[in-house]
Amino acid sequence: MRHAFVAVPVFALLLALNSGSTAAAQSHPPVQWAQAQSSDAINQQGDNAYDRKDYAEAMRLYRQAAAMGNATAEANVGFLYAKGYGVPQDYAQSVHWYLMAAEKGQREAQHNLALKYWNGQGVAKDPAQARYWMQKSAAAGDPDAQKWLSEH
Repeated sequence: MRHAFVAVPVFALLLALNSGSTAAAQSHPPVQWAQAQSSDAINQQGDNAYDRKDYAEAMRLYRQAAAMGNATAEANVGFLYAKGYGVPQDYAQSVHWYLMAAEKGQREAQHNLALKYWNGQGVAKDPAQARYWMQKSAAAGDPDAQKWLSEH
């Protein structure tokens, strides 16, 4: 009988902790959801904020995913800096973030970085670097980069 007495309270405690309904469970907050999410999920939340035109929140989320090494999020941070969405427009910061993502093979970042070199935005105008990054993007399957190369 003593064995059953111990098992029931342990089961009840586990149930209470899982439901968060006891004071004991509330005194130990759960791991924050954002910490448990993948960088892809956080980047997607950034996309959702961007779609709502909540650019400051999009930037916060993209930076969080970028800090986890997500190349798409790095490219998104670069894009927000390039456009001045949620932050003051800063082409140098845009180039910085595009370069990080481009070096990881993110083709949109490669394309956008090439355009920054072509136009001299945030970096010295450098047609050779523009062509280099555009070729990388085209090789990764970017049809716009392929078109650009055929025209330049």
